[in-house]
Amino acid sequence: MALLIAGTLVPAWAAPPELLDSVPVNEPVDLSSLDWIAPRFSANATERTKWQALLDWTAEVAQAQTNTLRESFEAKGVDASALPEHCYSDERCFLIRAADDVASRFESWTEFKAAASAAQPYVQSVRQAVEVVSDIHAPRDDATASAALAKELLRRFTNDQLMRNITAELPGGMEGTPQEQAYELYAFALEMDGLRDDARNIAYASDLIRQRGGWPAPPDVSEDSQEHLWALVQHGDQRPDLQHEALLAMEARFAGQDPRPQQYGYLYDRIMLKLTGKQRYGTQVRCVDGERQPQPLDETAPIDELRAKVGLRSMEAYLARFPDCSVAQ
Repeated sequence: MALLIAGTLVPAWAAPPELLDSVPVNEPVDLSSLDWIAPRFSANATERTKWQALLDWTAEVAQAQTNTLRESFEAKGVDASALPEHCYSDERCFLIRAADDVASRFESWTEFKAAASAAQPYVQSVRQAVEVVSDIHAPRDDATASAALAKELLRRFTNDQLMRNITAELPGGMEGTPQEQAYELYAFALEMDGLRDDARNIAYASDLIRQRGGWPAPPDVSEDSQEHLWALVQHGDQRPDLQHEALLAMEARFAGQDPRPQQYGYLYDRIMLKLTGKQRYGTQVRCVDGERQPQPLDETAPIDELRAKVGLRSMEAYLARFPDCSVAQ
């Protein structure tokens, strides 16, 4: 049995850990206010035990979240046996685990705080860029409903792409090699921003699909708007239930169409690989023994036949697009 407490699904027997109330929720990570992580570095065994209790709590939450999702899929007749144990829709669970991971790379609380202070201005510069994008793509007051929808999808998509690329290098024209420790905190804060955006975007996409009574596609919306909507769903991994609903909506919209859109193939593989451990169209790849290969396939038909049904090139041509595994690593 599980209970819903302040938006968190936890086992009924789990008492909230003492430090939980100090963990921020529904707000960006503030690198100038990280005292809630200090017990992770404490020399006091009692304080470290409190931090461990937080980590134990995340394990309980992840198990409860995962079991609930698996049961939900099972009730719909969908195999979700391979669904990995994860925090999913619980933001604090993600945040605590990410904080522990980044803290593990520092020797002391003093070192950690100094890196956070150094990273703060770069984090702010990215957040300001996100605000600028939002302002640029805000619909005009006199915009039609279709124009406003296109603008909103473009705004969300543009910020989605921005947040997915910000950890490649420090912004703001910083000279020389980025200070590695500052970069760790920069990535921590902005990756959490990205997760929060992903959660909002998949919820928005799901609501839009329901309001439209199915998957929006041309001529009801433009090709670009459909692409932007698909990207929001594709990246909504915290809510595999909503991703799967969107997949079914796409399936219904393009039933009988040959080939189906490529986006359908990518979304199918993203979701089913997560739920069952196998994909159909070979869009998800990995490096094995130094060679680029598709992740496990369901082998319902020869792979290139399946790929052609969603407008994709041969598997060989697709794999050739990726960098050599030695470069990727």
